[in-house]
Amino acid sequence: VREAGGNATAACIAVNNQLIKGGWLWTDGVEMLPHFGAKILLEKRTGVCREYADLATYALRSVGVPVAIDFTPQWPFRSSGHNWNVLLTEEGKTIPFMGVETNPGESHQFNDKMAKAYRNTYAIQPQSLAMTAGKGAIIPDLFKNPRFIDVSDEYFENTDVIVPVNAYEKKNPYAYICVFNNKTWVPIHWGKIEKGKVTFTKIGHDIVYLTAIYTEDGLHSFGNPFLLTKEGKVQYLNPDMEQRQQMTLTRKYPVLTVKWRLERMIGGSFQGANRIDFRDSVLLHVIDTLPEVFYQTKAIDVDQKFRYVRYQAPQDSHGNIAELEFYGENDSIHPLTGKILGDKAISPGHEKEKAMDGNTNTFYDAYWADYAWVGLDLGSRQKITKIRFVPVNDDNNIAIGDDYELFYFDEAKGWVSVAREIADSFELVFNDVPSGALYLLHNYTKGVEERIFTYENNKQIWW
Repeated sequence: VREAGGNATAACIAVNNQLIKGGWLWTDGVEMLPHFGAKILLEKRTGVCREYADLATYALRSVGVPVAIDFTPQWPFRSSGHNWNVLLTEEGKTIPFMGVETNPGESHQFNDKMAKAYRNTYAIQPQSLAMTAGKGAIIPDLFKNPRFIDVSDEYFENTDVIVPVNAYEKKNPYAYICVFNNKTWVPIHWGKIEKGKVTFTKIGHDIVYLTAIYTEDGLHSFGNPFLLTKEGKVQYLNPDMEQRQQMTLTRKYPVLTVKWRLERMIGGSFQGANRIDFRDSVLLHVIDTLPEVFYQTKAIDVDQKFRYVRYQAPQDSHGNIAELEFYGENDSIHPLTGKILGDKAISPGHEKEKAMDGNTNTFYDAYWADYAWVGLDLGSRQKITKIRFVPVNDDNNIAIGDDYELFYFDEAKGWVSVAREIADSFELVFNDVPSGALYLLHNYTKGVEERIFTYENNKQIWW
Protein backbone atom coordinates (compact mmCIF):
# COMPACT_ATOMS: atom_id res chain seq x y z
CA VAL A 1 0.00 0.00 0.00
CA ARG A 2 2.88 2.42 0.77
CA GLU A 3 4.20 1.83 -2.75
CA ALA A 4 0.88 3.04 -4.18
CA GLY A 5 1.99 6.60 -3.46
CA GLY A 6 -1.43 7.78 -2.32
CA ASN A 7 -3.20 6.48 -5.40
CA ALA A 8 -6.47 4.87 -4.29
CA THR A 9 -6.74 2.59 -7.33
CA ALA A 10 -3.19 1.27 -6.97
CA ALA A 11 -3.68 0.72 -3.25
CA CYS A 12 -6.98 -1.08 -3.85
CA ILE A 13 -5.35 -3.42 -6.38
CA ALA A 14 -2.40 -4.12 -4.06
CA VAL A 15 -4.62 -5.13 -1.15
CA ASN A 16 -7.12 -7.05 -3.25
CA ASN A 17 -4.33 -9.04 -4.92
CA GLN A 18 -3.29 -10.26 -1.49
CA LEU A 19 -6.86 -11.30 -0.76
CA ILE A 20 -7.04 -13.15 -4.07
CA LYS A 21 -3.90 -15.12 -3.18
CA GLY A 22 -5.58 -16.40 -0.04
CA GLY A 23 -8.07 -18.47 -2.03
CA TRP A 24 -11.79 -18.88 -1.48
CA LEU A 25 -14.38 -21.64 -1.03
CA TRP A 26 -17.68 -20.73 -2.69
CA THR A 27 -20.49 -21.85 -0.39
CA ASP A 28 -24.05 -20.80 -1.17
CA GLY A 29 -25.58 -21.90 2.13
CA VAL A 30 -24.80 -18.76 4.11
CA GLU A 31 -27.11 -16.15 2.56
CA MET A 32 -29.67 -16.46 5.35
CA LEU A 33 -27.04 -16.00 8.08
CA PRO A 34 -25.96 -12.61 9.49
CA HIS A 35 -22.88 -10.96 8.01
CA PHE A 36 -19.62 -12.45 9.31
CA GLY A 37 -16.97 -10.32 10.96
CA ALA A 38 -13.53 -9.66 9.48
CA LYS A 39 -11.75 -12.24 11.66
CA ILE A 40 -14.07 -15.07 10.66
CA LEU A 41 -13.87 -14.20 6.96
CA LEU A 42 -10.07 -13.99 7.05
CA GLU A 43 -9.87 -17.40 8.71
CA LYS A 44 -12.66 -19.29 6.94
CA ARG A 45 -12.63 -17.64 3.48
CA THR A 46 -15.98 -19.08 2.58
CA GLY A 47 -19.33 -17.72 1.38
CA VAL A 48 -20.80 -16.04 -1.68
CA CYS A 49 -20.49 -12.61 -3.28
CA ARG A 50 -21.76 -10.93 -0.11
CA GLU A 51 -18.81 -12.33 1.84
CA TYR A 52 -16.36 -11.50 -0.97
CA ALA A 53 -17.49 -7.88 -0.84
CA ASP A 54 -17.50 -7.76 2.97
CA LEU A 55 -13.94 -9.05 3.29
CA ALA A 56 -12.62 -6.62 0.69
CA THR A 57 -14.40 -3.76 2.44
CA TYR A 58 -12.96 -4.68 5.84
CA ALA A 59 -9.43 -5.03 4.49
CA LEU A 60 -9.42 -1.92 2.29
CA ARG A 61 -11.05 0.41 4.78
CA SER A 62 -8.59 -0.72 7.45
CA VAL A 63 -5.77 0.84 5.40
CA GLY A 64 -7.70 3.95 4.41
CA VAL A 65 -8.89 2.96 0.92
CA PRO A 66 -12.45 4.29 0.38
CA VAL A 67 -14.68 1.46 -0.81
CA ALA A 68 -18.37 0.66 -0.51
CA ILE A 69 -20.66 -2.25 -1.39
CA ASP A 70 -23.18 -1.98 -4.22
CA PHE A 71 -25.87 -4.55 -4.94
CA THR A 72 -28.75 -5.49 -7.16
CA PRO A 73 -31.46 -7.24 -5.12
CA GLN A 74 -32.52 -9.57 -7.94
CA TRP A 75 -31.16 -10.26 -11.41
CA PRO A 76 -33.97 -9.78 -13.97
CA PHE A 77 -32.94 -12.77 -16.10
CA ARG A 78 -32.17 -15.54 -13.57
CA SER A 79 -32.32 -16.42 -9.88
CA SER A 80 -30.56 -14.51 -7.06
CA GLY A 81 -29.09 -11.04 -6.78
CA HIS A 82 -25.50 -9.85 -6.52
CA ASN A 83 -23.17 -7.81 -4.30
CA TRP A 84 -19.89 -6.20 -5.35
CA ASN A 85 -17.46 -3.47 -4.32
CA VAL A 86 -17.01 0.05 -5.59
CA LEU A 87 -13.91 2.23 -5.18
CA LEU A 88 -14.10 6.00 -4.72
CA THR A 89 -11.15 7.63 -6.48
CA GLU A 90 -9.41 10.91 -5.68
CA GLU A 91 -11.32 12.54 -8.55
CA GLY A 92 -14.66 11.57 -7.03
CA LYS A 93 -15.30 8.80 -9.57
CA THR A 94 -16.53 5.35 -8.65
CA ILE A 95 -15.02 2.18 -10.10
CA PRO A 96 -16.79 -1.15 -9.49
CA PHE A 97 -14.85 -4.36 -8.79
CA MET A 98 -15.37 -7.71 -7.07
CA GLY A 99 -13.28 -8.12 -3.95
CA VAL A 100 -11.23 -11.35 -3.75
CA GLU A 101 -11.95 -11.94 -7.45
CA THR A 102 -11.40 -8.98 -9.81
CA ASN A 103 -9.69 -5.59 -9.55
CA PRO A 104 -10.94 -2.12 -10.53
CA GLY A 105 -10.98 -1.88 -14.32
CA GLU A 106 -11.31 -5.64 -14.87
CA SER A 107 -14.36 -7.29 -16.39
CA HIS A 108 -16.94 -8.71 -14.02
CA GLN A 109 -20.77 -8.81 -14.24
CA PHE A 110 -21.34 -5.08 -14.43
CA ASN A 111 -22.55 -5.30 -18.04
CA ASP A 112 -25.22 -7.84 -17.15
CA LYS A 113 -28.77 -6.54 -17.40
CA MET A 114 -29.95 -4.92 -14.14
CA ALA A 115 -33.32 -3.58 -13.05
CA LYS A 116 -31.97 -1.59 -10.07
CA ALA A 117 -28.59 -0.91 -8.45
CA TYR A 118 -28.16 0.26 -4.87
CA ARG A 119 -25.28 1.28 -2.58
CA ASN A 120 -25.08 0.39 1.09
CA THR A 121 -24.52 3.36 3.40
CA TYR A 122 -23.63 3.80 7.07
CA ALA A 123 -26.06 6.69 7.51
CA ILE A 124 -29.80 6.23 7.76
CA GLN A 125 -31.46 7.58 4.60
CA PRO A 126 -34.47 9.81 5.49
CA GLN A 127 -36.08 9.17 2.08
CA SER A 128 -35.90 5.37 2.42
CA LEU A 129 -39.17 3.44 2.62
CA ALA A 130 -38.30 2.24 6.12
CA MET A 131 -38.23 5.85 7.33
CA THR A 132 -41.06 7.09 5.10
CA ALA A 133 -43.50 4.33 6.02
CA GLY A 134 -42.62 4.47 9.71
CA LYS A 135 -42.21 1.94 12.48
CA GLY A 136 -44.44 -1.11 12.24
CA ALA A 137 -45.32 -0.59 8.59
CA ILE A 138 -45.96 -3.74 6.57
CA ILE A 139 -43.33 -3.57 3.83
CA PRO A 140 -41.09 -6.16 2.07
CA ASP A 141 -37.92 -7.19 3.93
CA LEU A 142 -35.59 -5.46 1.45
CA PHE A 143 -37.01 -2.05 2.28
CA LYS A 144 -36.91 -2.50 6.07
CA ASN A 145 -33.24 -1.52 5.76
CA PRO A 146 -32.98 2.31 5.74
CA ARG A 147 -29.28 2.34 4.88
CA PHE A 148 -28.93 2.27 1.10
CA ILE A 149 -29.26 4.67 -1.82
CA ASP A 150 -30.15 4.30 -5.50
CA VAL A 151 -27.09 4.34 -7.81
CA SER A 152 -28.78 2.98 -10.96
CA ASP A 153 -27.56 6.01 -12.94
CA GLU A 154 -23.97 4.81 -12.49
CA TYR A 155 -24.62 1.45 -14.16
CA PHE A 156 -27.29 1.51 -16.86
CA GLU A 157 -29.72 3.55 -18.91
CA ASN A 158 -33.02 3.89 -17.09
CA THR A 159 -36.50 5.38 -17.24
CA ASP A 160 -39.15 6.55 -14.77
CA VAL A 161 -42.28 4.41 -15.18
CA ILE A 162 -45.77 5.62 -14.27
CA VAL A 163 -48.38 2.92 -13.58
CA PRO A 164 -52.12 3.35 -12.77
CA VAL A 165 -53.19 1.75 -9.47
CA ASN A 166 -56.71 3.09 -8.83
CA ALA A 167 -58.06 -0.04 -7.14
CA TYR A 168 -55.44 0.02 -4.37
CA GLU A 169 -55.07 3.70 -3.56
CA LYS A 170 -57.23 3.84 -0.44
CA LYS A 171 -55.89 0.83 1.45
CA ASN A 172 -52.24 0.73 0.34
CA PRO A 173 -50.07 3.86 0.26
CA TYR A 174 -47.18 2.13 -1.53
CA ALA A 175 -46.76 -0.07 -4.59
CA TYR A 176 -43.81 -2.17 -5.78
CA ILE A 177 -42.26 -3.09 -9.10
CA CYS A 178 -41.03 -6.69 -9.35
CA VAL A 179 -38.89 -8.96 -11.49
CA PHE A 180 -39.09 -12.75 -11.80
CA ASN A 181 -36.59 -15.00 -9.98
CA ASN A 182 -37.43 -18.34 -11.72
CA LYS A 183 -40.12 -19.15 -9.14
CA THR A 184 -41.88 -15.98 -8.06
CA TRP A 185 -41.92 -12.20 -8.37
CA VAL A 186 -39.46 -10.19 -6.26
CA PRO A 187 -39.95 -6.48 -5.41
CA ILE A 188 -36.91 -4.40 -6.37
CA HIS A 189 -38.24 -0.83 -6.03
CA TRP A 190 -41.16 1.06 -4.51
CA GLY A 191 -43.24 4.15 -5.13
CA LYS A 192 -45.93 6.11 -3.31
CA ILE A 193 -49.44 5.88 -4.72
CA GLU A 194 -50.77 9.34 -5.46
CA LYS A 195 -53.96 10.26 -7.32
CA GLY A 196 -54.43 6.78 -8.70
CA LYS A 197 -50.92 6.25 -10.02
CA VAL A 198 -47.42 5.41 -8.86
CA THR A 199 -44.04 6.43 -10.31
CA PHE A 200 -41.13 4.00 -10.19
CA THR A 201 -37.87 5.87 -10.75
CA LYS A 202 -34.76 4.81 -12.67
CA ILE A 203 -35.93 1.43 -13.98
CA GLY A 204 -33.66 -0.64 -16.22
CA HIS A 205 -34.60 -1.24 -19.87
CA ASP A 206 -35.27 -4.45 -21.82
CA ILE A 207 -36.77 -6.21 -18.80
CA VAL A 208 -40.21 -7.65 -17.97
CA TYR A 209 -41.80 -6.27 -14.80
CA LEU A 210 -44.92 -6.86 -12.69
CA THR A 211 -46.44 -4.36 -10.26
CA ALA A 212 -47.85 -5.31 -6.86
CA ILE A 213 -48.97 -4.14 -3.45
CA TYR A 214 -47.82 -5.77 -0.20
CA THR A 215 -49.97 -6.88 2.75
CA GLU A 216 -49.74 -9.28 5.70
CA ASP A 217 -50.34 -12.05 3.15
CA GLY A 218 -47.43 -11.01 0.94
CA LEU A 219 -47.38 -9.65 -2.60
CA HIS A 220 -50.58 -9.13 -4.60
CA SER A 221 -50.07 -8.23 -8.24
CA PHE A 222 -52.17 -5.74 -10.16
CA GLY A 223 -52.23 -5.25 -13.90
CA ASN A 224 -50.56 -7.45 -16.46
CA PRO A 225 -46.77 -7.77 -16.71
CA PHE A 226 -45.09 -5.32 -19.06
CA LEU A 227 -41.88 -5.13 -21.01
CA LEU A 228 -39.89 -1.93 -20.61
CA THR A 229 -38.32 -1.96 -24.06
CA LYS A 230 -34.75 -1.10 -24.99
CA GLU A 231 -36.04 2.38 -25.86
CA GLY A 232 -37.70 2.78 -22.45
CA LYS A 233 -41.29 2.31 -23.65
CA VAL A 234 -43.89 0.37 -21.65
CA GLN A 235 -45.34 -2.56 -23.61
CA TYR A 236 -48.03 -4.48 -21.71
CA LEU A 237 -48.22 -8.24 -22.19
CA ASN A 238 -52.00 -8.61 -22.36
CA PRO A 239 -53.33 -12.07 -23.27
CA ASP A 240 -55.42 -11.87 -26.42
CA MET A 241 -58.26 -14.36 -26.03
CA GLU A 242 -59.50 -13.77 -29.58
CA GLN A 243 -56.17 -14.20 -31.40
CA ARG A 244 -55.02 -17.66 -30.36
CA GLN A 245 -51.95 -19.49 -31.58
CA GLN A 246 -50.12 -22.79 -31.74
CA MET A 247 -46.87 -22.85 -29.77
CA THR A 248 -43.96 -25.25 -30.26
CA LEU A 249 -41.66 -25.28 -27.24
CA THR A 250 -38.20 -26.84 -27.01
CA ARG A 251 -36.97 -25.63 -23.59
CA LYS A 252 -38.12 -24.31 -20.23
CA TYR A 253 -35.08 -22.09 -19.55
CA PRO A 254 -32.73 -19.98 -21.69
CA VAL A 255 -29.24 -21.14 -22.56
CA LEU A 256 -27.13 -19.41 -19.88
CA THR A 257 -24.80 -21.66 -17.92
CA VAL A 258 -23.74 -23.89 -20.85
CA LYS A 259 -23.38 -21.30 -23.60
CA TRP A 260 -19.60 -21.36 -23.25
CA ARG A 261 -19.64 -25.11 -23.89
CA LEU A 262 -21.66 -24.58 -27.07
CA GLU A 263 -19.10 -22.01 -28.20
CA ARG A 264 -16.38 -24.61 -27.61
CA MET A 265 -17.77 -26.77 -30.42
CA ILE A 266 -17.36 -24.18 -33.17
CA GLY A 267 -14.66 -25.53 -35.47
CA GLY A 268 -15.20 -29.14 -34.42
CA SER A 269 -15.28 -31.70 -37.23
CA PHE A 270 -16.70 -35.14 -38.01
CA GLN A 271 -14.39 -37.45 -39.95
CA GLY A 272 -14.32 -40.85 -41.54
CA ALA A 273 -11.17 -42.96 -42.12
CA ASN A 274 -9.89 -46.45 -42.88
CA ARG A 275 -6.77 -46.13 -40.77
CA ILE A 276 -7.12 -46.18 -37.00
CA ASP A 277 -4.75 -43.21 -36.74
CA PHE A 278 -7.03 -41.21 -39.10
CA ARG A 279 -4.13 -40.21 -41.33
CA ASP A 280 -6.38 -40.86 -44.32
CA SER A 281 -9.35 -39.04 -42.80
CA VAL A 282 -12.10 -37.50 -44.94
CA LEU A 283 -14.07 -34.54 -43.68
CA LEU A 284 -17.77 -35.29 -43.27
CA HIS A 285 -19.00 -32.10 -41.56
CA VAL A 286 -17.69 -29.01 -39.75
CA ILE A 287 -19.53 -27.10 -37.02
CA ASP A 288 -19.11 -23.54 -38.29
CA THR A 289 -21.85 -21.77 -36.30
CA LEU A 290 -22.99 -21.86 -32.68
CA PRO A 291 -24.82 -25.19 -32.31
CA GLU A 292 -28.23 -25.50 -30.72
CA VAL A 293 -28.43 -27.12 -27.30
CA PHE A 294 -30.57 -30.07 -28.44
CA TYR A 295 -30.19 -32.92 -31.00
CA GLN A 296 -28.99 -31.79 -34.40
CA THR A 297 -29.00 -33.87 -37.57
CA LYS A 298 -26.56 -33.42 -40.46
CA ALA A 299 -27.03 -35.28 -43.75
CA ILE A 300 -23.76 -36.60 -45.21
CA ASP A 301 -23.17 -36.81 -48.95
CA VAL A 302 -19.86 -38.69 -49.23
CA ASP A 303 -19.65 -41.82 -51.39
CA GLN A 304 -16.70 -43.44 -49.60
CA LYS A 305 -17.08 -46.10 -46.94
CA PHE A 306 -15.22 -45.94 -43.62
CA ARG A 307 -14.34 -48.32 -40.85
CA TYR A 308 -13.48 -45.55 -38.39
CA VAL A 309 -15.54 -42.43 -37.62
CA ARG A 310 -15.06 -39.73 -35.04
CA TYR A 311 -15.77 -36.26 -33.73
CA GLN A 312 -12.60 -34.19 -33.33
CA ALA A 313 -13.03 -31.13 -31.14
CA PRO A 314 -11.23 -27.81 -31.74
CA GLN A 315 -8.61 -26.21 -29.51
CA ASP A 316 -9.38 -25.48 -25.86
CA SER A 317 -12.56 -27.55 -25.79
CA HIS A 318 -11.58 -30.83 -24.06
CA GLY A 319 -13.59 -32.79 -26.62
CA ASN A 320 -16.88 -31.77 -24.99
CA ILE A 321 -19.92 -33.48 -26.51
CA ALA A 322 -22.96 -35.07 -24.86
CA GLU A 323 -24.14 -37.50 -27.55
CA LEU A 324 -22.71 -38.64 -30.88
CA GLU A 325 -24.39 -40.91 -33.46
CA PHE A 326 -23.40 -42.09 -36.95
CA TYR A 327 -25.94 -43.71 -39.31
CA GLY A 328 -25.39 -46.09 -42.23
CA GLU A 329 -27.18 -46.42 -45.54
CA ASN A 330 -29.40 -49.33 -44.54
CA ASP A 331 -30.93 -48.00 -41.31
CA SER A 332 -31.90 -44.38 -40.70
CA ILE A 333 -33.41 -45.06 -37.27
CA HIS A 334 -30.75 -46.95 -35.34
CA PRO A 335 -27.19 -45.56 -35.12
CA LEU A 336 -24.18 -47.65 -36.03
CA THR A 337 -22.39 -49.44 -33.22
CA GLY A 338 -18.82 -50.57 -32.65
CA LYS A 339 -15.87 -50.25 -30.32
CA ILE A 340 -15.69 -46.78 -28.78
CA LEU A 341 -12.37 -45.04 -29.37
CA GLY A 342 -10.96 -41.76 -28.11
CA ASP A 343 -8.74 -39.87 -25.71
CA LYS A 344 -8.72 -40.45 -21.95
CA ALA A 345 -11.03 -38.49 -19.68
CA ILE A 346 -10.09 -35.61 -17.42
CA SER A 347 -12.00 -37.18 -14.51
CA PRO A 348 -14.18 -40.20 -13.68
CA GLY A 349 -17.71 -39.91 -14.99
CA HIS A 350 -16.66 -38.14 -18.20
CA GLU A 351 -15.12 -41.01 -20.17
CA LYS A 352 -15.43 -41.36 -23.94
CA GLU A 353 -18.29 -43.83 -23.43
CA LYS A 354 -20.41 -40.97 -22.08
CA ALA A 355 -20.60 -39.57 -25.61
CA MET A 356 -22.55 -42.64 -26.74
CA ASP A 357 -24.51 -43.79 -23.70
CA GLY A 358 -27.88 -42.44 -24.88
CA ASN A 359 -28.03 -40.01 -21.96
CA THR A 360 -27.96 -36.35 -23.01
CA ASN A 361 -27.19 -35.29 -19.44
CA THR A 362 -23.76 -36.94 -19.38
CA PHE A 363 -20.84 -35.80 -21.53
CA TYR A 364 -17.32 -36.55 -22.65
CA ASP A 365 -14.63 -34.35 -21.09
CA ALA A 366 -11.14 -35.19 -22.32
CA TYR A 367 -7.87 -34.79 -20.46
CA TRP A 368 -6.36 -32.96 -23.43
CA ALA A 369 -7.69 -29.47 -24.12
CA ASP A 370 -6.74 -29.34 -27.82
CA TYR A 371 -8.12 -31.55 -30.62
CA ALA A 372 -9.41 -34.30 -28.34
CA TRP A 373 -11.57 -36.85 -30.12
CA VAL A 374 -14.09 -39.64 -29.65
CA GLY A 375 -15.36 -42.10 -32.23
CA LEU A 376 -16.06 -45.68 -33.30
CA ASP A 377 -14.37 -48.68 -34.85
CA LEU A 378 -17.31 -50.00 -36.88
CA GLY A 379 -15.59 -53.33 -37.54
CA SER A 380 -16.15 -53.04 -41.31
CA ARG A 381 -16.43 -50.30 -43.87
CA GLN A 382 -19.75 -48.45 -43.83
CA LYS A 383 -21.18 -45.57 -45.82
CA ILE A 384 -22.18 -42.71 -43.51
CA THR A 385 -25.45 -41.02 -44.48
CA LYS A 386 -26.30 -39.06 -41.35
CA ILE A 387 -24.76 -37.71 -38.14
CA ARG A 388 -26.68 -36.70 -35.03
CA PHE A 389 -25.13 -35.00 -32.03
CA VAL A 390 -25.99 -33.11 -28.85
CA PRO A 391 -23.70 -30.52 -27.24
CA VAL A 392 -23.20 -30.44 -23.49
CA ASN A 393 -26.49 -29.14 -22.12
CA ASP A 394 -28.19 -28.15 -18.86
CA ASP A 395 -31.09 -30.64 -18.90
CA ASN A 396 -33.60 -27.88 -19.62
CA ASN A 397 -34.56 -29.22 -23.05
CA ILE A 398 -37.92 -30.92 -23.41
CA ALA A 399 -37.37 -34.48 -22.16
CA ILE A 400 -39.40 -37.44 -23.40
CA GLY A 401 -41.60 -38.79 -20.60
CA ASP A 402 -41.49 -35.65 -18.45
CA ASP A 403 -44.71 -34.01 -17.25
CA TYR A 404 -45.12 -30.35 -18.33
CA GLU A 405 -47.72 -27.62 -17.87
CA LEU A 406 -47.87 -24.34 -19.80
CA PHE A 407 -49.20 -21.17 -18.14
CA TYR A 408 -49.95 -17.62 -19.25
CA PHE A 409 -50.30 -14.62 -16.94
CA ASP A 410 -53.65 -12.88 -16.54
CA GLU A 411 -54.00 -9.72 -14.41
CA ALA A 412 -57.14 -10.96 -12.66
CA LYS A 413 -56.19 -14.62 -12.16
CA GLY A 414 -52.40 -14.72 -12.07
CA TRP A 415 -50.88 -17.78 -13.74
CA VAL A 416 -53.54 -19.59 -15.80
CA SER A 417 -53.03 -23.14 -17.10
CA VAL A 418 -53.19 -23.72 -20.86
CA ALA A 419 -52.66 -27.49 -20.82
CA ARG A 420 -50.66 -30.24 -19.13
CA GLU A 421 -48.87 -32.83 -21.28
CA ILE A 422 -46.42 -35.72 -21.08
CA ALA A 423 -43.69 -35.12 -23.67
CA ASP A 424 -43.45 -37.82 -26.35
CA SER A 425 -40.78 -36.03 -28.40
CA PHE A 426 -38.15 -33.32 -27.96
CA GLU A 427 -40.80 -30.67 -28.66
CA LEU A 428 -44.08 -29.77 -26.97
CA VAL A 429 -46.92 -28.44 -29.13
CA PHE A 430 -49.71 -26.49 -27.45
CA ASN A 431 -52.79 -25.39 -29.38
CA ASP A 432 -55.35 -22.65 -28.79
CA VAL A 433 -52.98 -20.52 -26.66
CA PRO A 434 -53.90 -16.84 -26.06
CA SER A 435 -51.36 -14.68 -27.90
CA GLY A 436 -49.49 -11.62 -26.68
CA ALA A 437 -49.08 -12.82 -23.09
CA LEU A 438 -46.24 -13.75 -20.75
CA TYR A 439 -45.71 -17.52 -20.44
CA LEU A 440 -44.09 -20.05 -18.12
CA LEU A 441 -43.46 -23.76 -18.72
CA HIS A 442 -43.34 -25.92 -15.58
CA ASN A 443 -41.79 -29.39 -15.37
CA TYR A 444 -43.39 -31.54 -12.66
CA THR A 445 -40.93 -34.40 -13.17
CA LYS A 446 -37.60 -32.78 -12.39
CA GLY A 447 -35.49 -29.66 -12.39
CA VAL A 448 -35.69 -26.24 -10.77
CA GLU A 449 -34.78 -23.80 -13.56
CA GLU A 450 -37.83 -22.27 -15.25
CA ARG A 451 -38.05 -18.88 -16.93
CA ILE A 452 -40.73 -16.50 -18.21
CA PHE A 453 -40.93 -15.95 -21.97
CA THR A 454 -42.94 -14.38 -24.75
CA TYR A 455 -43.60 -16.07 -28.07
CA GLU A 456 -42.76 -14.19 -31.25
CA ASN A 457 -42.33 -15.40 -34.83
CA ASN A 458 -42.71 -19.01 -33.65
CA LYS A 459 -39.85 -18.67 -31.14
CA GLN A 460 -39.53 -18.46 -27.37
CA ILE A 461 -38.11 -15.08 -26.28
CA TRP A 462 -36.72 -15.32 -22.77
CA TRP A 463 -36.99 -12.63 -20.11
